[in-house]
This record gives sequence, C-alpha cells and structure tokens, in this order.
Amino acid sequence: MNREKRTIFLVVLTLLAYGFSIFKDQGSFILPFPLFDFILVIIALQFALWNWRDILTFRKWFFYFYFIAILFKLSTNQILWSVILDDKDLAVFTETMVLDSLRFIHLLLLIIAVFSWSFVEKLKYKFIAPILITLIHFAGFTDETYWFSYISIPLFSAYVIYQKPKNSLSYLLLLHGILDLLSLFMLTMVN
Repeated sequence: MNREKRTIFLVVLTLLAYGFSIFKDQGSFILPFPLFDFILVIIALQFALWNWRDILTFRKWFFYFYFIAILFKLSTNQILWSVILDDKDLAVFTETMVLDSLRFIHLLLLIIAVFSWSFVEKLKYKFIAPILITLIHFAGFTDETYWFSYISIPLFSAYVIYQKPKNSLSYLLLLHGILDLLSLFMLTMVN
C-alpha cells in the first residue's frame, strides 16, 4: 500500500471511528461533514508536497485546476464564514450572490479539471464521461435534486480508478468522492 492509499484509508477510518464513537455515546451516527472541505484541502496539500516534482514540471497540470476548484469549494463553507463574520453579518452575507458566484466558479474549475484529467490520464471516452459528470453536477443545482451534485465526483472517481491510472493524485479524487458520498449520507439522514 503506497502512502496515498494509506492516507485515504486513515482519513476514512478516522471519520468512521468518530461517527461510531458518537453513535456509542449518543445513539446516532454523526460525521463532521462540514469539515470535509477542510480535510480535502489539507490532504490535497499533502499530496502536492509528495508529488511536487510532477506538479512543478506540469506533468500533472490538471492538479492546478482541481486544487483551485477545491479552494473555491472551501470558500463556500459556512463554518469558514461563521468564523470570519458574526451572526448578523453572516445572515446578510448568505443572502447575497457571493456564495452562489463562488459555487459557480467552483463548478467551472471542476469541469475544467475533469476534462483535463481525462486527457492527461488518456482515459477512454475522454468526452463522454466528463460531459455526463458535468450534466449530473448541473442537475444538482435545484433544491429538489441537490443530491446529484454529491454523486458526480464519486462517479468520476470510480471511473478514473476503474481505468487503473498511473497517477497517484487520482487517489485524491477518490478521497473527494468518498467524502461526497459520506456528506450525502449525512444530509439524507438529516432530511
């Protein structure tokens, strides 16, 4: 097991251990899903440090789009804004178009990352899979179909892993997919 696989295994194991410890104490399985964006950025930085030669030589140039996309995803996190703003300002801020604009930029960068990932990794169906992922993600923009946006990355990560990539950064995409599925699980338990 390489260090990327081991890192993903430890992150998921830690989150599940946390959830089961809450279940043992409180009787309900709860994961800290609002913190998943922070975890993803920290692990992405770790993977970037481990693969810095490939990233700096632009052999893995899709990582730049992907990393900026997850930074924009982090910028839409309510916990981040609740630390920066007080309750009154946060209520006003969430009513503005800033968060929606940040989500849209995140989506555009994620689409670019998915397309470039398909070309750099020389995956089969270079156009079909990213277009389907994009359509699935766009379908999740409404309140009734929000869960579509949580299954697009898990589907793409399963597709990439199925193609047996030679890229260790693909495991970061796998972690993103796992975190999205866990977030969807928690959101469906709440609703």
